[in-house]
Amino acid sequence: GYRKAAQIITGLDYSFRRGNMYAILGEAGTGKTTILLLIARMLRETGGRLYYNNVDINGIPRGSLWKQMIYVSKPCFIRGTVEENIRFGRETFDARLYGEIRKYDGQLLDRILEDEEGSSFSAGERQRILIYRALCAGCALVLLDEPFSNLDQAMERKMIGLMERSAKEGKCIIFTTHRTAVLDRCSGIIQMRNGRQPTNQQRKGKVSE
Repeated sequence: GYRKAAQIITGLDYSFRRGNMYAILGEAGTGKTTILLLIARMLRETGGRLYYNNVDINGIPRGSLWKQMIYVSKPCFIRGTVEENIRFGRETFDARLYGEIRKYDGQLLDRILEDEEGSSFSAGERQRILIYRALCAGCALVLLDEPFSNLDQAMERKMIGLMERSAKEGKCIIFTTHRTAVLDRCSGIIQMRNGRQPTNQQRKGKVSE
């Protein structure tokens, strides 16, 4: 027979708001990515409810929902310029933010991806392209799965600063991580631990009403 499905996340009651950046912290296998997949409607909850703008998320057509959010996890590229890859798959594009990125990472933006794996780029360079794609997409909700895993500390600081500025301009940014150095820049933290039981932390004075 079939094994009974394991309960991955329990006791989670949290609100994410635009204008803020949130971290989901924890080791591998604690349910971090599962939270993002539930928000993106790539998984369906077996109990409890998720709401987007006070509407049950399961009542919103996926096509409509996905126009308002972007989920970035594994690399997905096309053959072409880095700019074409940043614009890939989106109807909207934040040209102002792209111009800001070009000021300090123009050399990367001028390069060409010769295959769909981006094999001529380092893992960190591919990760930066994905972060830029997420932030330039013009979406209200940005979901990033381990966006700093292949970045050095200096580039990590640049990326978290760019994400923080994007959040302050009206986005809601949620990312998973196992690194603690970026947490002081976040409005709130969900700490996954104790056998997949989440502990919620919300930083006073930083979360918008």
